[in-house]
Amino acid sequence: MADTNKSRADILVLQNTWKALLQNGKYADAIDTAIEITHIASATDTTNFVRAYRPLVMTLVSMAEHLPDRSVQALAAAEECCVQMLDALPGDPWAQDHLREIRRKTHKEKVYENRCWKCQQTITSLLSPRCPKCRFFQCLDCAACLCGFAR
Repeated sequence: MADTNKSRADILVLQNTWKALLQNGKYADAIDTAIEITHIASATDTTNFVRAYRPLVMTLVSMAEHLPDRSVQALAAAEECCVQMLDALPGDPWAQDHLREIRRKTHKEKVYENRCWKCQQTITSLLSPRCPKCRFFQCLDCAACLCGFAR
């Protein structure tokens, strides 16, 4: 129990350090600190380890935005972290959202947006499920797809 409490305290200190480094634009140091967080968290349990990937993902995405010459590598590494998070915690909403956003930024996932033919609400591939029958996106408001569209 004492080791777990020490690990949590170490992680909290490192997270504060990581935030300060990120705010000051010291991305290389922020990545090193985020990696250190993941190493400490991995000694406790899988859930803590995976959640400790969050600072690393956020640092890599910030680095990609502020250092264009490193953006491809940073986004690829962030994508890999999200994939590993989803392997360990399937369905984790944070990892799913960030993976989708990273893939949108790297153009690996094209975003479809349109209006529902029935209620005119926005339909987007980022949120709307596909109909199992017609394979078109369903409206989140009225559940319309192209099955009910009179041609």
